[in-house]
Amino acid sequence: GYFRLVTEYTSEDSFEQDIKFKSIRNPMTVYFDPSSEEPDGSDAKFCIISVKLSKEQFRREYPNADMAGFEAVSGQGDFSDWIDDLFVRVAEYYYIDYEDATVCLLSNGQSGYKDELGKLPPGVTIVKERAGTRCKVKWCKLTGFEILESADIPGKFIPVFPVYGDELDIEGKVIRSGLIRNAKDPARMYNYWASAETEVV
Repeated sequence: GYFRLVTEYTSEDSFEQDIKFKSIRNPMTVYFDPSSEEPDGSDAKFCIISVKLSKEQFRREYPNADMAGFEAVSGQGDFSDWIDDLFVRVAEYYYIDYEDATVCLLSNGQSGYKDELGKLPPGVTIVKERAGTRCKVKWCKLTGFEILESADIPGKFIPVFPVYGDELDIEGKVIRSGLIRNAKDPARMYNYWASAETEVV
């Protein structure tokens, strides 16, 4: 399954927000970066979370969305999974955006990106520089036709966390299994003999 970090307003009339852990009830709605290898997903470059909203709910939440395009292709070809007579699919898309940046080491031992250092304190100088990259986490909510919302996410990791079971990598093919995978056959054997015993009695 998957968990995610989200921010929510503390109340309907507030500007304060709380950071919360939330489970994703249906793991089949999550399309996680298949090249990710870390157990916490920290090396993921993208993640998509897809949900279906009723047309009434969609119009209520996104009154300015372009519904004309949806109605024109409703149920047709590649768009049949994005809209039908009752529902509209909305996807949240997290991705990492990379940009070139210069990393600096200061004489006081601190380091950072050159364009973010600002004015250096008196007596502090740049000791070393090197070419590096800076990653930014981007988020957008979209339909099959348009981007509904977009934002930059603080931090450098996509805030969606996989919860894997056992992992076995055989020549590049990853096999994942839960706790009960290898207990199925013993359970079947027990069930068989319990059934046979019941029939005899």
